[in-house]
Amino acid sequence: RDRVVAPSRMQKDDIRKLDDLVEFYNKANKEVAILCNHQRSLPASFDGSMKKLQDRLREFKRELKTMEEKAKDARKRNADKYSIETQRDVKPVFTAEMTYREREAEKQRVAALPKEKSAKTILLSRHDAAVERVHKAVLKLETTIRMKEDLKEVALGTSKINYMDPRITIAWCKKHSVPVEKIFASSLLLKFAWAMETSEHFRF
Repeated sequence: RDRVVAPSRMQKDDIRKLDDLVEFYNKANKEVAILCNHQRSLPASFDGSMKKLQDRLREFKRELKTMEEKAKDARKRNADKYSIETQRDVKPVFTAEMTYREREAEKQRVAALPKEKSAKTILLSRHDAAVERVHKAVLKLETTIRMKEDLKEVALGTSKINYMDPRITIAWCKKHSVPVEKIFASSLLLKFAWAMETSEHFRF
């Protein structure tokens, strides 16, 4: 297994991003889950959800390439802007009153719809910033895909709920400025409300 490096020993470049820290936490939690033999069957929806993520990643990368090509062409023409066409998945619309069956039906309805297309105009003066935003989205999605693949047969929730003292997680989050919501789902935030005032200097 990959060795998990403690944050204090990692290079600043390795831990400067929130996604990197969350990935580090999940890898450490994975080690606990493996030690405790917390395995799970591969979810039936895994392949479908991975395909959607990979399709979205390809779309972002295609958008990056198009932006660079369009910007290059605009500079040749001495234009101050360019336009690109983007495609995005239609997002399901949920309401608080929906039952589980209704939410699933909404997901299926949206999944059958074609991607939304829209035109976007970008000023050359804002090109670098626009590219940086899409590049960050690519990095975030790559991290999500990597984590999803790495953790697909490990039940992380069991160790977080029943085996790990939540004060360890909360102290770690505070020490590294990671929002606790990135680690604990809303149900766990309520369950562990008693531990939320834990200091970052807590030692188990």
